[in-house]
Amino acid sequence: MPQPTFVLIFGPPAVGKLTVARALAQRTGFGHTHNHVAIEAALSLFEFDTEEFRRLVFHLRCDIYSAAAASELPGMIGTFVWNFASSRSKEIVHSWCNIFRQHGWRIVFVELKAELETRLQRNRSPDRALGKVSKVDPEISEAILLANERDWVMVAPEGFVMVPPADQCISLVTDSLKPEVVANRILRDARLPERLLASS
Repeated sequence: MPQPTFVLIFGPPAVGKLTVARALAQRTGFGHTHNHVAIEAALSLFEFDTEEFRRLVFHLRCDIYSAAAASELPGMIGTFVWNFASSRSKEIVHSWCNIFRQHGWRIVFVELKAELETRLQRNRSPDRALGKVSKVDPEISEAILLANERDWVMVAPEGFVMVPPADQCISLVTDSLKPEVVANRILRDARLPERLLASS
């Protein structure tokens, strides 16, 4: 049985993380989750970015990844907005990687990049709110996107050393690429197994 792989797709809001994760999951049969699975659950109880909110989101994500790592899944895909100016982001990623490492999984980091104008256009798409209740209002969603752009460092700085180190790091610019093309490149470059589809 091939070594299972944890693929962490990270990048700024509206860069295409979830859309690519879905396309990649379809090709590989990997499980997948995204930022807002835990975020939306926590928002039903606590205000955004409070200590209670952050703690619950962290534990929910860890529970999801722990279940995946202990399962028979061939792989798992997650998404994350990594703030490279924050030690907390690094600690969160370290915790997730440790979960999978303890079960013998391989780890692949995928950084997606796109220009701000591209991301603003994608943020206005009706599909943006699928599975993300807090993104339903495009004006609020755009305000959060612009605040992140101003206050966070969401593109890995030149020479940045990923900690913990992944087995492989892939970086792709998505402005002119369809999600299926991005997924294909990840599939090829990370040498991921492709799901065998039953013939009809």
